[in-house]
Amino acid sequence: MRPETPTPPHRTSLPDESQSPGSGGLKGVAAFAHKFQLSHACPAPTGDLPFDSCSTYTQRRQYAETACAAIHGTPFQSCHNLVEREPFYQLCLEDVCSCSAEDDCLCGALAAYAHQCAQEGALVAWRNQSFCPVQCSGGQVYQECATPCGRTCADLPAENFGICEDLRPACVAGCNCPEGLALDHEGQCVQPALCPCLHQEKAHPPG
Repeated sequence: MRPETPTPPHRTSLPDESQSPGSGGLKGVAAFAHKFQLSHACPAPTGDLPFDSCSTYTQRRQYAETACAAIHGTPFQSCHNLVEREPFYQLCLEDVCSCSAEDDCLCGALAAYAHQCAQEGALVAWRNQSFCPVQCSGGQVYQECATPCGRTCADLPAENFGICEDLRPACVAGCNCPEGLALDHEGQCVQPALCPCLHQEKAHPPG
């Protein structure tokens, strides 16, 4: 006898209604719905029925269409011939319509398109102080395409800066110190010469 596969602790085990008596292990929304058809005069469902959040939450549709149109706008123009827009626009509509905090979901959807643009070499400056702003601390600056490693004083000497880039050449958006500076243990961008010396996880003044 095969041992039962334990239910993952983070999920609640619920009865599988698709395994109702006589279901034969039905798969898909259409097949499950057809099993409970009351009248043969009703047309049988064909194919799985996708969830359309903008049809469900109609009060958000107008905002979503206007906001997500930014993908088709001038800020992203340099990317339009590199990355197909329509799939990202449709995903943006779905996200914004289904999200109670529309602006948060909008920024995430646009960031996904901008990220793909960056992978294709188009760096899109679509954020500003009033639209999906990103606050960077310690003198760091926001970049659409930067190394995922960052540059910290812990990476010194300077020749170690290239090691992470060699291993992970991916381009990501985020906050980084300007070129030539490193992030110290207090989260400030400083000249490499001003980086503290780290010994046994304790920082000591340089020199």
